[in-house]
Amino acid sequence: MHDFDVVNAICSQMQFDIKICAYIKHDRSWVEHESKDNYDIWVITEGSLNVQMDGCAYRLNVGDVFFFYPQKLYTATSISESCAFVYMRFDVCLGENTRPLNHINVIARTYAKDVDSEVQVFLTHCDQFRRNLPMTPLLLKASLMMLISRIAIQRTQNNCHPNHLAVNPSYPKLEKLLAYIHNNIDKPLSIKMLSDFMYLSEKYFISYFKFTFGVTPHNYISTLKLKTAFEYLSEQKYSVKEAAQMTGYVDAYTFSKAFKRYYGFPPNKLLKKLN
Repeated sequence: MHDFDVVNAICSQMQFDIKICAYIKHDRSWVEHESKDNYDIWVITEGSLNVQMDGCAYRLNVGDVFFFYPQKLYTATSISESCAFVYMRFDVCLGENTRPLNHINVIARTYAKDVDSEVQVFLTHCDQFRRNLPMTPLLLKASLMMLISRIAIQRTQNNCHPNHLAVNPSYPKLEKLLAYIHNNIDKPLSIKMLSDFMYLSEKYFISYFKFTFGVTPHNYISTLKLKTAFEYLSEQKYSVKEAAQMTGYVDAYTFSKAFKRYYGFPPNKLLKKLN
């Protein structure tokens, strides 16, 4: 497995809550020195401004995006006759973890050229949201997630790692844990086995796993088994019984009940549709 396997597992459970979406305009005298309590994102729509954070200075022009993490002190100043930006404040939670984006590389400036199409969609939905058009809260949330995803992907492709990005030191071990789970999906996986693998007590392991991924180990493994079984069945090479065995279920009946509970239809119905 790779770094992004842990990130993907984390992202799949994140919940976004938009607090504010507004258009802000300042004159040349504007200076702002503070830190945020939430995640903030600015998209520059007019003029230019400077942001200083963690000893780095960033010049922002029209179309550029700046991402703020909570509790990061910064100073922002206008360097043109006026400057304006769309400003969004939002929370992200992953179970009990209220700072899940802090170890994903999206902080600080992203140039307009790298996210132009995503920014245009984001600005369109921000405008529609401010005019209270139907379904815009959902559209805005989708465009925010698309913009954040694009920034992270672009930086990964360019091997860009800001010196103030704190990479989670536990990720390498989590990668090994997820690889262990994936490679042994056809076997019973007990909490004791997994906690021993991580050299943690069972109680602490459950708490740590849920804090990191937003779900319990049991729920994560159960969902993974069913998604893996769905992929096997979609290949049209395996029977329901074989898919059950390949994902560690004791029998096809138990597997079929779990499959129907998760997907809303039994596995044999999936095979009929595919055929």
